[in-house]
Amino acid sequence: MDAPLHRIVIVGGGAGGLELATRLGNKLGRRRKAAVTLIDGKRTHLWKPLLHEVAAGSMDQGLNEIDYLAQAYWHGFTYRAGNMTGLDRTRRVVHVAPFIDAEGRQVTPAQEVGYDTLVIAIGSLTNDFGTPGVKEHAIALETADEAARFHARLVNACIRAHVQKEPLRPEQLQQARAATELWKAKPVNAETNTVTIPDAWRESDAKTASVDMKQAVRNIQLILNKNGYDAGSADGLMGAKTKLAIAAFQKDNGMEATGEVDEKLVKKLLEKK
Repeated sequence: MDAPLHRIVIVGGGAGGLELATRLGNKLGRRRKAAVTLIDGKRTHLWKPLLHEVAAGSMDQGLNEIDYLAQAYWHGFTYRAGNMTGLDRTRRVVHVAPFIDAEGRQVTPAQEVGYDTLVIAIGSLTNDFGTPGVKEHAIALETADEAARFHARLVNACIRAHVQKEPLRPEQLQQARAATELWKAKPVNAETNTVTIPDAWRESDAKTASVDMKQAVRNIQLILNKNGYDAGSADGLMGAKTKLAIAAFQKDNGMEATGEVDEKLVKKLLEKK
């Protein structure tokens, strides 16, 4: 009978917790050297610095968020939905609240998750320092839901101003002008629809060129998106969504699904471009 695996539990699926779960899953979970579990009260992760783009309406949230279930499947860890409500250090268990869906129905009941190693990565919240009116009127942009609420409030303000029969008040005019600036068309960037293959990627006896890694990653993202693998925006950054798309491509093409760039991946991508 095999000895039980060491249980690593990570509470909080933000930038730190999700990256840790992914790396430990790749290194330990897949090889059955440890059981890695991620606990979070949301079903998806959106990188916090992108929330202002959701609030402004300039980014599609669904194209950039990471699904915890999919990430767990591809990277060898387990996802548990629910918020942490307590911790029993004596019994070494984390108390997790029931997970309720958008219609108010229970998906999973309250549960206890045992651990041998516990990592709490719940992040931080905005401090309003007790400033009067902040809690009642400000939106902190801590979550994707708050960013979407901010965007809805912004668009509603513009619609109200559009149908208002009396002259706009100065503050309404200022808000409308700011919103109009957000919706102005941007110049077309032809590079986003082309793939430039760096010389260093091509087979050659003389390999003197150096690889521009940001350009290389952007090319990978463009090819993956073209072939139906959602790598997110072609921004040249190796984020979690790009790694997930790479892992899916690798698995579908008979490679080890590491989510990392290697020579085999590049050659196979060049065949698909």
